[in-house]
Amino acid sequence: MRLVFECVECGGHYLPPESMRYPDGPASPVWCSRCQAAKQAAGVGEDPLLARVALAAARAAAARRAA
Repeated sequence: MRLVFECVECGGHYLPPESMRYPDGPASPVWCSRCQAAKQAAGVGEDPLLARVALAAARAAAARRAA
């Protein structure tokens, strides 16, 4: 089951790898790869609570699509 996320920075939808890992590190459930790179370059960390909420919402949406 693939999870689709909405970037909280730019509003774009993105489909990270199923493993939630890019070749250079973990994929973010909060930011698309472009915004994640920009945030990392600016020294901004991902909010762990927001990441858990984003993962839960993506899993719930995928379960609804599968039903």
